[in-house]
Amino acid sequence: MDLSAGIVSQWDETKLKTVLAWIFAQKGHVTRIDVALDDREASVAVETVRLAVEAGQLVSRSKQFKVIQASNHREGTRTGETLYFGSRESQSMLRVYDKRLELQAKGREDAGLYGVRWELEFKQDRAQACAKALLTLDPDDWRAFLVGVLRSYVDFRETTREAESYEKYRAPLVGWWKALTEGFMRCRLVVERIQQRLDDVAAWLANAISPMLAVVVACRGDQFLFEMIYAGTKRWTQKHYALLKQRKRGTPYVLKFS
Repeated sequence: MDLSAGIVSQWDETKLKTVLAWIFAQKGHVTRIDVALDDREASVAVETVRLAVEAGQLVSRSKQFKVIQASNHREGTRTGETLYFGSRESQSMLRVYDKRLELQAKGREDAGLYGVRWELEFKQDRAQACAKALLTLDPDDWRAFLVGVLRSYVDFRETTREAESYEKYRAPLVGWWKALTEGFMRCRLVVERIQQRLDDVAAWLANAISPMLAVVVACRGDQFLFEMIYAGTKRWTQKHYALLKQRKRGTPYVLKFS
C-alpha cells in the first residue's frame, strides 16, 4: 500500500494512528515514512545551514553531504537550493530546502505561508521504528520525539572540523540551531491543506483517464460523455468550486502528453 504525501499530510493525528494500528494489526510493515518540520518564518536560511557545514560546525554520524542548486536559466533567477545529509541508499536521510521558493516557482498563491523545510526520510527498519514510536506515543509527545530524532541525526555546535570527536559533542550548540529546535518543540502539529491547481487536474485527466474514457466513448458514444459531465456537476463540493475559481476565460487548456 502506497500512501502519498498529498494524502497523509491532510490526516489528523487520530487518523494517522488509526491507520498505523491497522497496518501493524495486519502484520504489515512501514517501509518509508517522511517527516517534515517547517520553519515557516524562515528564521534560519538554507545558506546559513550550508555555511555552518562548511565551517565544520556539523556534528553527525552521516559522512555524506550534498548541495543541489536549481535556477531558471531563461530568467536568470535562482529557484531553490537543497541540502542533503546522508545518502539515498541509507535508511535515514535529511533534506533542507526553501519550501517557499519551491512553491513560488510552481505558482502557488499560498507560498508565503511556507519557509524552510527540514524533511527527514526514513526507510526499512528506521521507518518501521519511527512508525511504531508515533503509534505508541501520545500526539502531544510527537514534537519532542521528532526533534530528538532530528538532533540525533544532525547537530550544529560551536566547534571546528579539526576538533576531536569528544570535543565536538561537548561543545555548546550554535545559537540559531538552539533557537530553531526549541521553536520546533513549541510548534503546533497542523494538517497541511494541499491546494490543487486546475492545470494539474487537467493534466491528470489527460494522462490517467483519457485512454479509458476514449474506449467508453467509442463504445457508448458522445452522449454518454455529456451526460456523465452533467451528472458530475451535481456532485460538486467546496474543493470543486475552489478549482472553478481558477478558470481563466479565453485561455483553453492545451493537452500535453509525455
